[in-house]
Amino acid sequence: MKTIIKNFEYVAIDFTLVLLISSIINIKFYTGNVYILELFGIVAAAVCIWNIIGKINFKRYIGFYSIEYLAMYAVTIGGVFALKWYDFTMSNVIILSIEFIVTIAVITYVLVKKERIECDEINELINERMKIK
Repeated sequence: MKTIIKNFEYVAIDFTLVLLISSIINIKFYTGNVYILELFGIVAAAVCIWNIIGKINFKRYIGFYSIEYLAMYAVTIGGVFALKWYDFTMSNVIILSIEFIVTIAVITYVLVKKERIECDEINELINERMKIK
């Protein structure tokens, strides 16, 4: 499990590149479906917002996470309905909101777990050096 979490970023990058290349090929030669590229645009917008919010100095992490998740939620839900992937109904908003919450929870869990693994490895190295001296 530790190896999977440590290499999660590389898998995500590879997966994203494969999807983008596949969708570009499909647009050029086959169906012309731009769903993956639209999805990539929404994710890119969310990442830009995440980077902008990351530059703000919050007093506590809960403020940072709250603003970050609300902004990303607004971009995601706004993009989904603006691109007309779903009709704007209450049931769709609820379903998409639940999907967003679950997805963000999993991503946050993986990133926090990855950070803890890295901290543990650093602490082990520090402890080893302290024993040597």
